[in-house]
Amino acid sequence: MNPKHKIINLKTIESPDFKSWFFFVDESPYQSWEHSCYYAFVNIETGKLFIVKGNTPPKLSTMKAKIVQPIPPPGKLFDFSKNKTFKAITTYDASHDYAVIISGGIDDENNWFRYWNDCSAIYSALIDVYNYSPTHIYVLMADGISPGLDRVLSAAYDGSGNLIYTRDSSPLDLDGDGTNDIQYAATKSNIHTVFDNLSGVIDTDDHLFIYTIDHGGIESGTDVYLHLWGETMRDDEFATELNKVDAGKVTITMGQCNSGGFIDDLAGENRVISTACLANENSFSMPDMTYDEYVYHWISAISGETPEGGMVNADFNNDGWVSIREAFDYAEAEDTQDETPQYSSTPDNLGCYVRLSENWLENLSGNSPVCTTGKTFSIENFPSGATVNWTHSNF
Repeated sequence: MNPKHKIINLKTIESPDFKSWFFFVDESPYQSWEHSCYYAFVNIETGKLFIVKGNTPPKLSTMKAKIVQPIPPPGKLFDFSKNKTFKAITTYDASHDYAVIISGGIDDENNWFRYWNDCSAIYSALIDVYNYSPTHIYVLMADGISPGLDRVLSAAYDGSGNLIYTRDSSPLDLDGDGTNDIQYAATKSNIHTVFDNLSGVIDTDDHLFIYTIDHGGIESGTDVYLHLWGETMRDDEFATELNKVDAGKVTITMGQCNSGGFIDDLAGENRVISTACLANENSFSMPDMTYDEYVYHWISAISGETPEGGMVNADFNNDGWVSIREAFDYAEAEDTQDETPQYSSTPDNLGCYVRLSENWLENLSGNSPVCTTGKTFSIENFPSGATVNWTHSNF
């Protein structure tokens, strides 16, 4: 490599002022970016080693591999359309529930298929388990509806050490019903558009759920950012967008690296936030890299099952439904990676009562379909501490 050569990178790295052999070392291959890595330069004339620390990779397709850590075969995917565990218990009225799903991916070398899986899982859970209307869910993912090859399915080295990517265009249908669900590319402009739209739709009677995944980074302290498609959004910028919306309750789940740094900017009255890690930590994938670890367990908790068909009971107080606090407690306990999930609720007990769908229609049974004096009725799985208000009309 020539002296002062600018290496293609998310952040500019310049080689030393001498001719060198260049080596890149990824310290944590299973982590999402950003995380610690090394740019190693060996002086061709003297053999002296010069190290530059980094936290994002070069264009790996321009390099040849010397040491490779194999990727395990993928695991099973969630499928809520067949086994609607919670929906069999309770039918949710989600007419006041809205959701925003964001997965940036960075670019066509870093947008791994697991991020699509993470988004497909939560989207399907909202539709099949919690009865959300597709018109109430806004999905911003990678390059959006572009037919370009934006998703990495696999990356393998040939006999000469060249990295060969297998890519496709991210499927727009997230829940397999034949209808396209991804509407926008994950850009700052589109996030601005979505929250502008929501500001005119949502009011204090409504609940907004926000879900983010893929890569994150840190500037300093708790000043962090989310990687989008070819750009980034700082935590304070994201807070500005969220503050446009006057929702009665807001639930936020974040799975990207450094996600804990968003809490101090996003926390506020009637908001519950959970993140995969601290502001200065990285988040991890599952060992088989099919999903990201924290959100895998969080989605298992709120849906009541794992992709393998195992039953999950995160209803720790046995009141008939899983609160956001219970989902966090379950995911935190099950998370085996070197990350520290974070939780925030304002007021403190709000997360104990809020769930993904704030309204529910329980199975009502009684000796008459019409409520008149002297009749009694029962409601199955009624949450502890809840009340019922009856109204009547003249026939």
